[in-house]
Amino acid sequence: MPTLDVFRGNAFSVQEMTEAINIIPTQYGLINEMGLFKERGVSTTTISVERKNGVLNVLSATDRGGPGTQNIVGKRDMISIDIPNFTHTDSIKAADVQDVRKFNTENELETVFDVVNERLAGMKAKHEITLEYMKCGALQGKIQDGEGNVLVNLFDKLGVTQKTQAFEVSKDATDIPSVLRKVKRMISKDLKGEVMTSVLCLCSGEWFDALTGHETVKEAYRAYQGASPLREDMSNDFVFQGIRFVEYEGTASNAKGNLLRFIPDKEAVFLPLGTRNVFETVFAPADYVEAVGTIGLPYYAKQELQRFDKGIDVQTQSNPLPICKRPDLLVKATLS
Repeated sequence: MPTLDVFRGNAFSVQEMTEAINIIPTQYGLINEMGLFKERGVSTTTISVERKNGVLNVLSATDRGGPGTQNIVGKRDMISIDIPNFTHTDSIKAADVQDVRKFNTENELETVFDVVNERLAGMKAKHEITLEYMKCGALQGKIQDGEGNVLVNLFDKLGVTQKTQAFEVSKDATDIPSVLRKVKRMISKDLKGEVMTSVLCLCSGEWFDALTGHETVKEAYRAYQGASPLREDMSNDFVFQGIRFVEYEGTASNAKGNLLRFIPDKEAVFLPLGTRNVFETVFAPADYVEAVGTIGLPYYAKQELQRFDKGIDVQTQSNPLPICKRPDLLVKATLS
């Protein structure tokens, strides 16, 4: 049968393609590798956050068109946050699959699957880097898209004042260990029933170098680096005063070719580790009829034949919202 007839079969339905793109291994991002964010799907395009005595809780989703969650008066209030949509499109022309046969086989369907899955993998990678960028933004209290648009300012949305701490690394007399203990106390005193096991600091390269080059830190840094010569390179990873410092020079370019820095120059962010319910990513359903009323998946994929069967248009979607439900536990660090 003609090659493009393959796409009219069930093998390339939205269900099958969505399953395929979700099976492709996720490969991008330090924050993803750390597993800081729990993930779950919801059946709505918004989430409601309950705040009680300064503690925030994400509520269960409600059906679209159905009654909302009842607000409880007193010391509780509800905040609604929209879940953004990211849709990405590409085209596979007839020539991309014509006369292309998998080595040592005449199975045309398998060959077309290979072409489509390769294209899906590339499209998924762009969703992955977008989600990583959003997660890094959530850890700094401000979730942005590739154009620099602020999707959610968690401090403004949740009525929380951002905590900051300047590090006077230009002065040798500055007691950096004392400042770090102060930061840990800033986080600990605002746990309000939450728990943490330790503190993580994600640093820009310049901030990391300034910290490890300070007189009160140099000796400890050299000792840590030489503690075990058999360990992997630790030049950008350092534990000091019970805080793990990780240099994160994550960058990506947007559609206009502008470079996006995940953590701004001369800045760092301190955050608690081992919490139960602080960092979470929710996924809304795709903007497809087939997905209405279902629990959201991380990624969706769908294809449509072009006019005159010239090829197919492939579309992928992701509807993620990474959120820090306790932005009062984040501490922004700057160099002074």
